[in-house]
Amino acid sequence: MPKLIVSLIALAVSIAAAGQSPRGITGPRMINPPGSPLLITSVTMDLTDALKTVTLKNVSGNTITSFQLGVIMAIPSACGPKEAFSPERVMQADRVSIQPGATAQTNDYRFSFSEISSFAAASKASDVQTQVAVVHVSFADGTEWNLPSHTGTYDNSVMASIAKLHCGQSEPLK
Repeated sequence: MPKLIVSLIALAVSIAAAGQSPRGITGPRMINPPGSPLLITSVTMDLTDALKTVTLKNVSGNTITSFQLGVIMAIPSACGPKEAFSPERVMQADRVSIQPGATAQTNDYRFSFSEISSFAAASKASDVQTQVAVVHVSFADGTEWNLPSHTGTYDNSVMASIAKLHCGQSEPLK
């Protein structure tokens, strides 16, 4: 199997635990696993929604009729008492019609920063990393694509690089 190559945009979520100042909230990391027919090209947010608007591009040869995003929050061991992960949150399916090569925008996933802050506080963490990926796609011809279970929404190499930057961890997490 070829080495997993992930396309990333320089976005990270850093949420301080209760009683500390936030290091900066800039939004979730976009994970685009190899083979995904629908790529996340940008994410915008506002003060209440970390996934206010998501822009996606259909890189398949088929019209896409619906898709679902998955989000996971993770705490590297260097950023809290122990490594921790939230359950993957799969968003409601978006019914769309995205032609091959076309882009689309969807909005209002209601993934709040307070949800991220609560996870950080409960885990006693100084930093929470959030990652988002397309986990399911339905096509006009009736076929479907699902994110392979061995890939998952979460990309450990992304978490390790951000942990090094924000929390001083220099080795990839196991």
